Amino acid sequence: MVKTVDQTKISLIHIAKAQLKLTEESYRSILSGVGVLSSKELSIDGFKRLMDVFKKLGFKSYSYKNRKKYQRQKEINKYVGNQIWGCTPAEKEYIESLWYEKARNKNQWSLEAFIYRIVKKSSAFLNKQDVVKIIEALKNLK
Repeated sequence: MVKTVDQTKISLIHIAKAQLKLTEESYRSILSGVGVLSSKELSIDGFKRLMDVFKKLGFKSYSYKNRKKYQRQKEINKYVGNQIWGCTPAEKEYIESLWYEKARNKNQWSLEAFIYRIVKKSSAFLNKQDVVKIIEALKNLK
């Protein structure tokens, strides 16, 4: 008797299906290419072949331990990568130019840490007084 996959592997198959945005028709055709009509009929070997197909289509699986790290990184990138600053674009550009001119560690993460150290706020929540404090602190950097 051939051992079939357990519920966690079936769940992973459905996660891959959702992540790849497969239609029911294309999902069924991939399953039939592996030799089954349903994911419940898959053997361990069939599961490995199916996951290889999904990986070739672009599926990336994350273990539970790495999933939290991935989600946290995604949240950080939302604020730092595509950052919405609480000041005008000209002020933002001026702050960044001063930072890249005077700072030792010239990256966005360090700038965000510097801003937080000076005004105890994220750059998304700056007001006019905060911008003045930051500019003065940047001018005083050696």
